[in-house]
Formats: sequence, structure tokens, C-alpha cells
Amino acid sequence: NSFCTLLGMLRCTRSQLRLTSWRDLLHPLSAKARRAQWDRRDLTERNEAALRRPYYTLRTTSAADREAAQKFVDDATAAVSAVGPDLHAVASRSGAFAPRNAAKLRPNYPHSAETLPSQNPLRTVTTAN
Repeated sequence: NSFCTLLGMLRCTRSQLRLTSWRDLLHPLSAKARRAQWDRRDLTERNEAALRRPYYTLRTTSAADREAAQKFVDDATAAVSAVGPDLHAVASRSGAFAPRNAAKLRPNYPHSAETLPSQNPLRTVTTAN
């Protein structure tokens, strides 16, 4: 009698009951509720992976570069620990801030009072020599 009550509680057949472990049978949540929890967890992981992808990527002309860039983005966003793009890795990978390009970058301005540009260049006083 208690066995039939247990079967009714678990809503499964005798063979399913025999093949199911006690750990699953004694779980406080039903199988449907556990499956819903797993689906929520998977959806959260997919959303976090989408948030780790960069907002935009620069398109390159050659297909090999494009595939390498996509592979880099996929590798960078594969980490589960961080949400959002790893900007340091992206900046170090692109050669924009490499030392060889430092001369092309706009200097940190102004460095001193002498290099400060005149705010109204049309009203500057010219000295007659």
C-alpha cells in the first residue's frame, strides 16, 4: 500500500522506479522543476556569453584575418568568470597602442604651461621685429 502511494507520488512506473537512483527519488524538487532550473541556468550562461562578446568588431579585408579575429573573440569570451569584454586583451592584441605607433598618437596635452595653445589665436599680440 505504501509502495503504491510512493509510486503515485513519484508519478512513474515500477520499471522506471527500479531504474531510478534513490538520490533522484528523494530529491525535494520534481524532475520537471529540476529541468526548469537547468534550463534557467543554461539560459543565464548563454546571456552571459553574449554579454562577454564585444559590442562591435572591426572588419578586416582578408578572410584569414577575419577568421583569426573571430577565433580570438570566441576564445576571449569563453571564460565563465568575467561578464563583458576583456578590454585589456583586445587593446594589447590590436597594434594601436604599440610602441611603434606611439608617435602617431595624439600627445597627452598640454604637458606644461609653455606648450598650452592660445585660446583665442586671432587676438594674439604679434611683436614687430
